[in-house]
Amino acid sequence: MMYEESQDVLIEEVKVFDTLLGYVNGKKPFYFLSGAGSGKTHALISLIKKIMQDKKSQLASSSQKILCITYTNNAKDEVISRLGENDLVYVSTIHNFLWDMIQHHMDALIVIHVAYLTDLIKKNENELFYDESDKPAYQVYRGLNQAEIEALTYFISEDNESYYKMKELNAGDFWQLLNDELGEDFGKKLKTNKSHVLKIFSCIRRIYNYKNCLKNIADGVRGYDFIEYNIRNAECLYKNRIGHDTLLLYAYKLMENYPYFANILIDKFPYTFIDEYQDTHDNVVAFFKLITERVRSSDSQYLIGLFGDPSQEIYSSGGRTSFLTFDEVHKNINRRSHDQIIDCINKIRGGHQPIKQVSIFRNKDLGSVRCYIYPMSKCNKLDIEEIIDSYRSEWDVSLSNQMACLVSKNEMLAEVCNFSNLYRKVNDLFVADNKNNYKKVNDEFVVNNIDKFGSFASIMYAYCKPAYLLKLKSDAPIIELFPKLHLQECTVKDIGIAVRKLNALSYRSLEDYFVSLYELFNTTKNKRVKSLIKSLLPIEFDSEDVWKEKLVTYCGLRKVKFDDAVFQNFLKVDFDEMIHWMRYINSNKTDSPVNVMTCHSSKGLEYENVIVFLNDNMNRKHTYFSSLLNSDLNVELSPDLEEVRRLLYVSTSRAIKNLRVVLFSDNGLEKGSIQKIFDDCVFF
Repeated sequence: MMYEESQDVLIEEVKVFDTLLGYVNGKKPFYFLSGAGSGKTHALISLIKKIMQDKKSQLASSSQKILCITYTNNAKDEVISRLGENDLVYVSTIHNFLWDMIQHHMDALIVIHVAYLTDLIKKNENELFYDESDKPAYQVYRGLNQAEIEALTYFISEDNESYYKMKELNAGDFWQLLNDELGEDFGKKLKTNKSHVLKIFSCIRRIYNYKNCLKNIADGVRGYDFIEYNIRNAECLYKNRIGHDTLLLYAYKLMENYPYFANILIDKFPYTFIDEYQDTHDNVVAFFKLITERVRSSDSQYLIGLFGDPSQEIYSSGGRTSFLTFDEVHKNINRRSHDQIIDCINKIRGGHQPIKQVSIFRNKDLGSVRCYIYPMSKCNKLDIEEIIDSYRSEWDVSLSNQMACLVSKNEMLAEVCNFSNLYRKVNDLFVADNKNNYKKVNDEFVVNNIDKFGSFASIMYAYCKPAYLLKLKSDAPIIELFPKLHLQECTVKDIGIAVRKLNALSYRSLEDYFVSLYELFNTTKNKRVKSLIKSLLPIEFDSEDVWKEKLVTYCGLRKVKFDDAVFQNFLKVDFDEMIHWMRYINSNKTDSPVNVMTCHSSKGLEYENVIVFLNDNMNRKHTYFSSLLNSDLNVELSPDLEEVRRLLYVSTSRAIKNLRVVLFSDNGLEKGSIQKIFDDCVFF
């Protein structure tokens, strides 16, 4: 069906774009604030194209570029695909952009790193010696003489493996170990509260490692004359290796301490646009705030434009202390959804904020919205699949009429995507390694793409990739399987032999797979074929014992060992679950009639048909969604409830025509509460 655009709304849309152009031409900063489906990315692309058209020769002659910062790699690729490759625009994620800029100022970075470590040492020393604390453990430590402090520091800092094993001992064995290692008198002196003593030990180790790092830097030790940025976020400050958040901090510090750096960026990028501004980290906001302050005090011609929507802030890294206060340009138009969907998401946003959308189409009003309330007992794989199958049939879902199934919890995602046992085993492994790792499986294993992998996921993915490609992508180019460098050294016959050998492997569990790979590597005589197989392995197969030790170390496991029960249980997982996990990681969220993903990962996508599965037991709360539904949505709510509102808004606004929201809850919601958002609601 063809939809007719409203001329009045079209005129309003043109006015909004002309307003943006006015800010661009006047080099006046702005914040383009508009809701889901409004065409923010289209406006961003159009502005960039207009600047390229009007300022092409000026930019080229000055070797300048338009800077476009996106939040994700997927968004970056989308912008590049719409613009096409050209020399006038630099499109990048914020982390890649900042590292690309600051890595050329290594001397300054080392100075910042030294200052940061020095500050961390002071903070840890304050905790040990000066913070007010009536805890006996701290009082005892503060009463130690210098010789005792040095002996204790040496004991807990020189042997990492012994230290991590010690942390897991029960209280009796822990105190006995201290007696054995430090002497009975010293051990008895320390005997207070185990958790408080371990906290003190952690402080001591940090101080020791940071001071050792500072000494290595001062002495010019090789490897300590530069800063390394780890894209996997495996930060180790005392080895000069920084992760994502520290990169943002150091970039801000560089901008704060070295005014020339602002001039470099202003001269290089006279036009800067930041997409998804609402999710931008506080240090990044502070970074660009410093640039705008430098611009005000000079005659520089510099523009910064922000594109975002506070109601879609779902990746917040904490409270904001820095703000870019620019003129706001609002767009109250929706180009995506049918009227019924727009009405629903307007209610979720609430009447207290400036965005209230209308459709750009006069007759796009064939949408359908309904909410179902099920008891928690129905929150299981079979019942969820039954709901999905029923709508797959009712909506005649196909590649040209796709359906997205959004789930609020990763556990639910793993169930529906058939790797639930793998999910549980990996979570057990992470928690066994550190009891505080209860979020790690979600942050580093079940993620949108491999760029967000932690060390463990990276290693497992690399090992299983050959099987995944051969099972599910048999038509993939051979270069996806073997590195180009190794292919150049082999004949077609060698490659064929290697592929046949890999295809012939027999295994049911992950453990079987490792054993089969190990045997294949060790029994292959042809050197070139063996080289191809070796190229697939993230860790070379040395002797069995050495390989086992390397595997857990490279996976980032500190306490868990290969032979521990929790690791052995992980190895027994059905290999098909590894394949299902990899299939989810590699799905582009639009390549199937039915696409399953988390609510968070759906951001930026759109589907004709959407089912949102919500679990009221979330984030350690039993009324996560029902508390929102029982609230007045037309006022500013508590930070916790606003977080829920934003997640619900992002999830429901993915729908173009058909939307179903399924809430699993035992909290006895009233129908009137639900109908504030969903006129049509059904209780089971």
